[in-house]
Amino acid sequence: MVKFKEQVLLADHIKVNRVLYEHHGIYLGKYKVIHYTENEGNITKGLVKVTSLKNFLDGATNFDVIRHQNPIFSPEEIIERAKSRIGEDNYSIFSNNCEHFCNWCIEGVAESEQVQTVITIIITGLAGLKGLFLVKAVKGFIEKPHKELEKTTTNLLNAEKELAKVSKSAIESQFILEKFVEENIKLDHKIKEQFEENKKAGKKALDAIEKFRKQI
Repeated sequence: MVKFKEQVLLADHIKVNRVLYEHHGIYLGKYKVIHYTENEGNITKGLVKVTSLKNFLDGATNFDVIRHQNPIFSPEEIIERAKSRIGEDNYSIFSNNCEHFCNWCIEGVAESEQVQTVITIIITGLAGLKGLFLVKAVKGFIEKPHKELEKTTTNLLNAEKELAKVSKSAIESQFILEKFVEENIKLDHKIKEQFEENKKAGKKALDAIEKFRKQI
């Protein structure tokens, strides 16, 4: 049975904790939620649609309400903005995920705290090793649209259920990803092929960083 930690209002921004990430949606009332969710069972092909609260929770028994300090739209306008994007399938983990969607509906700006947190963790870790100038270079590289890096992340999210069975440990950084995969994950043939491609992409990134380091 779903547990309501606090009163949930029409157009509230709600989130539920998953194994490796948080999932966000807009509450429509009557146990309905509009959110960027899986399309045809594939979490990399998100689709904006209305589902039941049970579907949104996906087995969880509770969720949190995110209170926005300065919403610029009324609850009715938030609902209308959310509904205007039903059927959209332009999902991107880094620029158009479920959290981006909710923040856009409420504040008019598509932002994701999860994405910014991941970037901050990586940048902070590099700061002690490479110095300020290298950090700036890596930050620019990470924030720049990178198709190979996006492929890596989306394929790992597809393997979420297998990851949960093997280990509950979180991935601390992109640089220990290879070791984590080798020691804990048994993926199918397709994911193994993708992993090899990801290694090549990682080498290109390290080569670019090394080249920049030599220049400074």
